[in-house]
Amino acid sequence: MMYKPEIGLSSVFFILSLLSISIFLSNAISYEYLTRFSGIPSSSRAVVLDPFNNRFKDIDGYQSSIDDIIKHLEYANYTVEYYRDEEVSLDIWRRICAGGYGVVYINTHGYIDQDGYVYLYLGELVDEVDPPIDVGISHLPLEEGVDERYIVVFPEFIRYYGRMDERSIIFVDACFSAYNPTMASAFIDSGAGCYVGWSGSVGVAVGARVDAEFFRYLARGDTVFTALSKSSIDPATAARLIAYGDPYIALVDTDYRGSIYILVHIVLFFMLSILFMILTFKKPKFIYSSLYNILEWIIWRKGRVHSI
Repeated sequence: MMYKPEIGLSSVFFILSLLSISIFLSNAISYEYLTRFSGIPSSSRAVVLDPFNNRFKDIDGYQSSIDDIIKHLEYANYTVEYYRDEEVSLDIWRRICAGGYGVVYINTHGYIDQDGYVYLYLGELVDEVDPPIDVGISHLPLEEGVDERYIVVFPEFIRYYGRMDERSIIFVDACFSAYNPTMASAFIDSGAGCYVGWSGSVGVAVGARVDAEFFRYLARGDTVFTALSKSSIDPATAARLIAYGDPYIALVDTDYRGSIYILVHIVLFFMLSILFMILTFKKPKFIYSSLYNILEWIIWRKGRVHSI
């Protein structure tokens, strides 16, 4: 008949074996996703659009984050074009949508209209005498009661002019830019590989900082999926980065995409799960008796301390 300490230790080892197996399986599944890779953009040209630089540049950390994004893209051997303020015009946006870029990054204002469509502000002010007319655009102020009106673009514009490069990465830092897939699907249906945006309202400085971290991960060889898993959220609004399309695109091609940290965990918990299963069913008496003696000693020491 099995004595009680052996029954208790057997239960403990069985629970530990189940825990080790679950950790082993979760790490193995994570590793498969972290190492998945579907390619890099077909073009090594990148463009950074900063239509409200005059408004944002004095916010602490904003300009340095934009500079870091450009630096990370250049580190990944992309040729970067940088447009600010009124340079981000309707003509420039139309040209970018026509293709030729592997990475498109824009930091702007964004909202959702009454029909649920995401729209984005460009840096071009509307000439009230001769306002531009085009497919999928409108003229809106940044705030109610403000006379200045900017050109805003809707998904329809991208669908009409879009000829995005294969596996291109589109990153839109704007409030609600990925709240729903209306803008993302327009880019993806026009040929883009992946669209990244914010799930809700995001602070200017926080958003730019997280964006820079995201591109730092990409420049080191991470896929969009892995970079997203490492990215922070906006602590004030809980908004986070969301990707649509193919998240296994990377900026650069590397020979090895594995994680040594996760690999060590996989091996460690695989070995622990085998060990605990052996201890559960084989019940080597010398181990059980030794552990039981240790437990008895601990209990004895506790009782002695309390009695003192």
